[in-house]
Order: sequence, then structure tokens, then C-alpha cells
Amino acid sequence: MGRGAPAKPFPPPWQPWREPDPLPGRKVLVLSHMFPHPRQPASGPFVLEQVAALRRLAGVDARVLSPRYLGPGLRHPLGSLAWELSFRRRLAAEPWRLLQGVPVLYPPCRLHRGLVAYGWSYRAAVATCVERVRQVFAFELVHAHTGFLDGDAGLAVARRYGTPLVITEHTGPFSHLTSNPLVRRRTLNALQNAGAVIAVSQAQRRDVSRYLSPRGAAKMRVIPNLVDMELFRPPREAAPDHLRPKILFAGGADRNKNPAGVLAALGLVRRRAPGARLVMTAGPGDGRQGETTLRRLIAESGQEAAVEYVGLQDRAGMARLMRGCDLLVLASQSESFGCVLIEAMSCGRPVVATDCGGPRDIVTHDFLGELAPVGDHRALAEAMLRVIGRLGAYDPQRIRDHARQHFSCQVVSRSLARLYDRLAAAPPERTSD
Repeated sequence: MGRGAPAKPFPPPWQPWREPDPLPGRKVLVLSHMFPHPRQPASGPFVLEQVAALRRLAGVDARVLSPRYLGPGLRHPLGSLAWELSFRRRLAAEPWRLLQGVPVLYPPCRLHRGLVAYGWSYRAAVATCVERVRQVFAFELVHAHTGFLDGDAGLAVARRYGTPLVITEHTGPFSHLTSNPLVRRRTLNALQNAGAVIAVSQAQRRDVSRYLSPRGAAKMRVIPNLVDMELFRPPREAAPDHLRPKILFAGGADRNKNPAGVLAALGLVRRRAPGARLVMTAGPGDGRQGETTLRRLIAESGQEAAVEYVGLQDRAGMARLMRGCDLLVLASQSESFGCVLIEAMSCGRPVVATDCGGPRDIVTHDFLGELAPVGDHRALAEAMLRVIGRLGAYDPQRIRDHARQHFSCQVVSRSLARLYDRLAAAPPERTSD
């Protein structure tokens, strides 16, 4: 596939995928608009790591289809014949790539102006290339990550080939997909007609199921995101310092992550623990504007000397930061899950999180850390101070063992493989529009 035209080089760690590598398990086509790409390398690491674990640990032959907006020809796609011909050649010749052992195909999309238009373009890109995919990869099941865009496109593929459809809904709050009537219709149609819908937390399951019919809600189950425990591991030596505790905030400038609330809480923490320091990272979508916002918030808080901004981190960089901190704080207004929490726990670190949905499924015991009310920086500060006051009492190995038992690659990938087997063995289900 794609052998007729030379591929534009992708930077490392992407590699050309030259030969098929069949695995003994189920053949699963994964659809994900969030999958990492050279233009967005920090996007969707939880999808990449899940698919890699399925291939490595569960023997599932999972391959990814991730359509991407082509480029500046978008504004007038029919006004330039040369651009249109270039688009068609690119769509026909786009080769498979290999990223961390995962085969991925990035077919181009024409449109990106507005969610509804992009949904149409995304679905069209999948429909155009899926027959070519099918010729070299006879997938038995489609796994879409989010009801829109991927579930909408995945439902069309599943109907076309008579295969089961699984949707993992990551969107939180789910109202982001229901406020637009057209997006809501396509999203709920995909979720309602999927063979199974996975929520990543109990809170998200409740949030999504109230939009579905009883039949649709009955098909929902909770399978959490996973953590790569080889990458996120404890340091060889740990000496927590309650006098100069290092606090990590990995939320970036996203208002939902509430960086202003974290800085306000830090100010209160430092009244009683004046040596406390905060490390702040950028978020995947921050860009220059996000960095400007964070630096402004830090300056306005008057705590420049106590706050270190380290910018956007790759996965290895984030793991190093977590190994070097004493605790992690997540202050979001809403979270469907909260991957940074299980990453910190895998490093043996206690966590403080707002009780904003997904974290309630993660911070389930006192030995893991504390939950605080949403939007209350004073309560957040008190929770941080309680953790700081007993840093020496937290058992890193016990925290890591809990993460292994509930969120490890082995546990989650095997849960998914069992679900695939059950759906593949079940008789086809009639669907409706």
C-alpha cells in the first residue's frame, strides 16, 4: 500500500513500515484523530500506549487509521485543480508508518473549518481509503476512540464490512459533543449502535449514559486508561522533603486544568510551608499563547521565585519530572479520567486532585493521596498541606503496586482483548440510524 510514490520523510521516532507483521490475536482497526503526529507529537499518548500494549502483551494485531487535515489548500479545495490532484495522489499513495511498534496510516482530510465540516471530511477520508486498508488487513473489529469524529466514521466502516464496533469515549465533559445538534446526532447515533461503549471512569459512564437509550446505556462498561510502568517508574532513591517539597502541575494553560487555582493554592501552602516549590509544564495545545498565559499568571501571583516553568515535555521528560517531585497536583474543573494521576502513582508519588469526575476512580484510598472539592483553592491548599505534612509516611511501593493492579498495560490490554473476543463471537446486531 502506498508503494507507488515516495513517502515524505517523517522524523524519528516514526519509521517506514515496510513489511506486514501479523500477530496471532484479533485483527483490530483503530480509528483515532488524537493519535500522535509529527505536527502534534504530544497528542493522545494514552491511545498510542494502549495500542502498543495490545500488540505487545495481548497479541492483538491492532493498526491505526488517523486522518489528518492536509494543509493550506483547505480554504478553496475546489478552486485549485492542481491542489485537488495533489490531494488525490496523496490519498492514494500515503504509506503506513511505524511508531513505537504500532503501524499507523495518516490519510489526508480536505476540510477543517468547523466541527461539522471536519466530521464530514474525516468520515470521507476514512471511507475513501478503508477498502485499500481492507485489502492488506482483514480487520475483524473496529475500535474508535471518541464517538465523534472516530465513532461516526467507525460506524460506517463497521456497517460496510459487518464487523463489530467498539467506542472508547474520552471526551469530558461529554456536553462538549452534545451542544451542537448535528454533532450530537452523529455522536449519539454512533454510541447507540456500537457493540460496546467504553467509558474510562464511572463518572464518565454516568455522564454519557444519560444521553443514551436504556439499550445503549446497557452496553457501556468501564475500562480505564493505562500507564506504561516501565517508563513511569520510581527513582532509585527517594528522600521527600516536607520543608522544601517539590510539587508538580502538568496541566498547562488550559482553563479547565485551572492553573490560576493551583497558583492561588500554592500561595496559601507557602504561608505554612515557605520552602514549597512548584514545577509547571505546558499542555499539548498550549503553543506560544499558552506559554504567555502561564508566565503572566505566574507573574501576577507574585511567586516567580517559587515556580519553575519547564515548557512542553515529551513522555520521557514527564516521567523524569514525576520521579523528581514529591507530589503531583491536578486541579481540573472536569476530567473524564486523569492520566497524570496514574503516571505519578506509577512513580510511587502521592497525588492531590479535585473531585472532578475521573479522579474519584483513581484516588480511592488515603495511602494514594487526597481529593479536594472542585473550584476551591483553599480546600486544595489544605489537601496539599496534609500530603506535605506526611510525605515520609507514604509508601512508594504500595502506591506503585496499586497502579499496577488497576492500570498497568497488562491488566488493561487483557481486559480489552477479552472484550474483543466476546464481541467477535457474538451474532451481528441490527443497527438503526
